[in-house]
Amino acid sequence: GTAPYTYAWSNSQTTEDLSGLVAGTYTCTVTDALSCTSTVLATVSQPAQILVTIADVTLNCFTPSGTLEASVTGGVPPYQYLWSNGETTNPPQIQLPGIYGLTVTDAIGCTVGSSAYVLVDANAPIACTGPNQILTCALTQIVLDGSCSSIGANFFYVWQGPGINSGNFDNLTPTVDLPGTYTITVTNTVNGCSSTDIVTVVQDNNTPTISAPSDLALPCGGGAITLPGIGMGGPNIIFQWTTLGGNIISGANTLNPIVDEPGTYTILVVNTANGCTATASVTVNGGGVLCSTIEGRVLQDTVKNCLTDAGEPPLSGWIIKAQGTQGSYYALTDANGDYQISVESGGTYAVSAIATSVLWEACPTIPNVVATNPNETYTANDLLFQKLAGCPLLTVDISSGNLRRCFDTNHFSVSYCNNGTATAENAYVDVTLDPLFTPLSSTLPYMDLGGGVLRFLVGSIEVGECGNFGITAHLSCDAVLGQTHCTEAHIYPDIPCIPTDPLWSGASLQISSQCQSDSLRFTIKNVGTGNMANTVEYVVVEDQVMLMTAPLQLNAGQEITVSVPANGSTWRLEVEQVAYHPGHSAPAVSVEGCTTGSSFSRGFVTMFPADDADEFVDIDCRQNTASSDPNDKQAFPKGYGAAHYILPGTPLEYQIQFQNTGNDTAFTVRILDTLSTWLDPATIRPGASNHPYSWDLGGAGVLSFLFEHILLPDSNVNEPASHGFVKFTIHPRADAPLETVVENTAEIYFDFNDAIVTNTTFHRLGENFVAVGLWQPQQSGYEVLVSPNPFSDAAWLEVKGLRQNSPLHLQVFDLQGKLQMEMDSESAIFQLKKGGLLGGIYLFKIEQGGVTIGNGKLMIQD
Repeated sequence: GTAPYTYAWSNSQTTEDLSGLVAGTYTCTVTDALSCTSTVLATVSQPAQILVTIADVTLNCFTPSGTLEASVTGGVPPYQYLWSNGETTNPPQIQLPGIYGLTVTDAIGCTVGSSAYVLVDANAPIACTGPNQILTCALTQIVLDGSCSSIGANFFYVWQGPGINSGNFDNLTPTVDLPGTYTITVTNTVNGCSSTDIVTVVQDNNTPTISAPSDLALPCGGGAITLPGIGMGGPNIIFQWTTLGGNIISGANTLNPIVDEPGTYTILVVNTANGCTATASVTVNGGGVLCSTIEGRVLQDTVKNCLTDAGEPPLSGWIIKAQGTQGSYYALTDANGDYQISVESGGTYAVSAIATSVLWEACPTIPNVVATNPNETYTANDLLFQKLAGCPLLTVDISSGNLRRCFDTNHFSVSYCNNGTATAENAYVDVTLDPLFTPLSSTLPYMDLGGGVLRFLVGSIEVGECGNFGITAHLSCDAVLGQTHCTEAHIYPDIPCIPTDPLWSGASLQISSQCQSDSLRFTIKNVGTGNMANTVEYVVVEDQVMLMTAPLQLNAGQEITVSVPANGSTWRLEVEQVAYHPGHSAPAVSVEGCTTGSSFSRGFVTMFPADDADEFVDIDCRQNTASSDPNDKQAFPKGYGAAHYILPGTPLEYQIQFQNTGNDTAFTVRILDTLSTWLDPATIRPGASNHPYSWDLGGAGVLSFLFEHILLPDSNVNEPASHGFVKFTIHPRADAPLETVVENTAEIYFDFNDAIVTNTTFHRLGENFVAVGLWQPQQSGYEVLVSPNPFSDAAWLEVKGLRQNSPLHLQVFDLQGKLQMEMDSESAIFQLKKGGLLGGIYLFKIEQGGVTIGNGKLMIQD
């Protein structure tokens, strides 16, 4: 044809090309310039719709990554892919969860969109091992407790640790018998995820120590002997003595029982905290001990020539000691200065007299006596003493029976003596009653000085003379049951006769206290005439926990105040007296009942000694009671804690109480106290009683009190008058080792009746036994346990309440802030070893992840 051309489509379009057509049949008539025409037929077909299918994918610990694979149909291949994360491949690699979108474009430009979910199942199971555990002598195997972990058929467990083997590694609760760190791994078999936890098993096989001499002998003439067991103490330690046949010979937890029959005795000591035990045995021989008698006399050498001259006065009531290889034996001089001591035959004995005060000086003599033959009497040289100075030396003692609230029958007895070398002129005793007492009567007139102070004028007291008087008082009904009441007796003149040490600075420390509305204030003052030459330490104790120690140094007249909260705790402040201070002052004040509330702690005052070591002052502190054993023995101080710890050298005051509960008057009462071998009979000082008595000392340390013509009514006739008591003071032996248990029991005889045996008191000698205020958390919820504390070799420190498993860091400092020890722990437990550290108080700090979670104090013993 001839151009140009025209086009006529069946859809009325006139262009050469058509677009956007739908499927169907189209005709087109083409006409050229000469009007020639031609008609054509065209068919347009529609491809299938593009379909995209993508399966969702779940990632887990087995497959932490995966692929998203799109299945495409329809359209016109080839296809182009564009994923929402920018990927253009099919399938793409994916590692993150989320919604993934996809756009598919075919060859002719058709597009379609789709999407898929990528999920993650990474939930870890719970791995839990329970609390840390301890292997002991009683518990040699423990069960690791993984039962708090995830439990189900799709969980698998694997333990690792020193006690794990092929037989128990996959047990949820395996039994192990070795200390160490144990790890449990819990795996979810569905998603492959796992978790771990650790538990620490420590070994506590701390075996208690016990020892006893291999052989002992009953004293001369039979009698009893104390079995001197020596063992470690503590609230978890118990003792039990038995005979060879297994018969128990003493009550539970008696370390030093008294026996009067020969045989083999065995002591078993048990640490109830871990079940560890130890034993020791002693053989007591008897029946073959033969006795001799040593006699002599003690005189005052008035001529001062260290020779016995006619008319020289006797010294009565002096303790005599005969010391030999077979043991030590004791006696008391009578009114004529004479004595007789029964000793084991075949020995050489050094005989000495114990002066009643430092104002006497012994003349040189040949003290040794050879007691060769049994049943013979040997005479020792006269023991002569001269006065060092003519000076009175007054002693005083005050005590009471059981104190009862709301009763008018509370009785105090005061005894006094002149143990000096000159008459005491115009002597008097000031008695300071507890504020809750009201005096009702007394056997000696007094002047009321106010403030609870009563003055009793006793006049002149000759050398060696003693006296006594009594006070009856009402105890207020406002007193709380178990409250402690302290009463003080001070005898004057109290001026020391011995010149003061020239090294004494003249400083003298004194403590006072004042309970205020919100606080209790202690004041430490230098009441002396000189400045302190050196620093001393003071200690603050709350109930039975040492809260702080600090140094002080005061000039004359200077004072410091230490304030503590009025929270109802029993507070005690004690301070070292300055060096070379005259006398035996040990300043200490305990305050009970200072509180802003309605209740307060009780029973802690009498754990510690009072400041009454000087002979001219005595402080009697005791708790009131509702009822009590009519015949018992009490000891003051009662000692710290359940073990009744006291410092070596602490004088002990024993009070024996008795009551006639029979049906007739008792005419004579005799008390027999066979002293523990760890008590020093040479230090006995008889004290106050509410009835006149005489006393004696014999054997290896048998103390007796005799109340003749006491005419004690029975309790049915006159209950208040049916009671009696007597007190004495004695020191532990200077050579008694630490951890020695000092026990004491008495026998009470009413007329010709069998003995009533009192309870057994006990004390343990120790140092650094006051618990230290241990833990001050810096993050809430954390606690620390240190066992033992104090410790002498090793201790375990465990942190409780941890909220994460990251390692702990421990630092230990001395009181000067110098780092002494540091260590890390993957668990919550540290084992501390003394190593080269000296005994004393140390500070510690615990950190986790660089953050301090708490600090506290440790006590180490040498």
